Amino acid sequence: MARRKKETDEEDKTPPVKESSALQVKMGKEQSAFFAQMEKLAPGSVATASSLTRDLPRISTGNFGLDVATYGGIPQGRISRFWGKPKSAKSGASLSAAASFQRNHCSECFQRECDCKGRSVPFVFYIDAENKMLDQLSWVESHGVILDAFKVMAPPSGQHIIDCVDMLLRSPQIAKCGLVIVDSLAHVSAQEELSKLASDGPTVGRNASLINLGFRKWATAITSLGVANKRKTTIIAINQLRSKVGVTYGSPDVMPGGMGQEYGTSLDMRFDAAGGAYLMWSEKKQKFEAKLKGFKSNFKPGPDMTPDFTSVNYRVSASAVCPSGRSGSFNYWLKPQHGHHPGDPDNALQLWNYSKRYLLETEGHLKKIQGTAVEARTLDELETLFRASPEAQKTVWPVLMQKLCKDDHVNATGGVEEDEETLEV
Repeated sequence: MARRKKETDEEDKTPPVKESSALQVKMGKEQSAFFAQMEKLAPGSVATASSLTRDLPRISTGNFGLDVATYGGIPQGRISRFWGKPKSAKSGASLSAAASFQRNHCSECFQRECDCKGRSVPFVFYIDAENKMLDQLSWVESHGVILDAFKVMAPPSGQHIIDCVDMLLRSPQIAKCGLVIVDSLAHVSAQEELSKLASDGPTVGRNASLINLGFRKWATAITSLGVANKRKTTIIAINQLRSKVGVTYGSPDVMPGGMGQEYGTSLDMRFDAAGGAYLMWSEKKQKFEAKLKGFKSNFKPGPDMTPDFTSVNYRVSASAVCPSGRSGSFNYWLKPQHGHHPGDPDNALQLWNYSKRYLLETEGHLKKIQGTAVEARTLDELETLFRASPEAQKTVWPVLMQKLCKDDHVNATGGVEEDEETLEV
């Protein structure tokens, strides 16, 4: 009895088992040799999850509303897709992102903040499948893009696009190109379709198969650089909308290119032009002019009738890089007025709408924006001074981004709201 009681007392003194989070992870020699052999077969393809970065680096779009909707910008090292109706700022948004990438990121590691010795302007590779960029370089430059670091490709066929982008993705240290823009997937044509006669009939599914092949090769090329490698090229794929025939119920909108692009993209953003105006290049005047939509006759509106800007709606679907779907709108300037160029988003208005809610302070009879020197007696005067001060806008941009890139502030007054309907595409 005494021996049994002693054994029972020893069992009670046994230390309790620790929780699973505090358990120690040990790797034996055989296990280490196994993973080392796997590393030889596929270098850089295996990494411990704890050693990877939790926060995905982003590329600012240059548009405050889009940065908030995407939780900081376009994810680096991923494939993003911009799509929507014609004249809805798809190419303009990609060019603004290209200008932001050239200004703020390094050519050696593609990161925003680094200690690289040979830091310079990174290259942007633009695939002009629609053959419209060569006569619009003034518009590209007006977005802030550095033309010396802006490569334009006019592809002979879709196979050339896929192979050239795949080659570029696998050699970032040589090309020093951190951003690729494909404009657009709807105009990517297979070599078989181009070589055959139009009278031979349509080639069903050929282009969709080609684009699916491209997304598979591009995703594999990005991951082939290594799981833990931060130096990865980002792709922005622009697509258009088509309409199904004979659709009575539901949305008739459909995108060319097959379903492979749905699974290959990490960020999906739809653009829709809400205003009745758009930009059109004038060959005679060699400049961009604002045009109005909906005129089927020869009537040409006068310069006073065209608006200064048009409104653009955007919608971001929920995904791994964007926890919740967000939508909103911004003004897209059409005329070079009030310090803006054609194609510039009105960031000052968006910043004011959010600053008025989160950063407004009152000191006696004066109202001011927190962290800035802008102050006035009324909100109207404060808005005028704030929108005319680039320094104040630059100051509040990062402060508001930290506040708004959370789901708690999705329904804030001034812009971003959650999507309640699902778009069928």
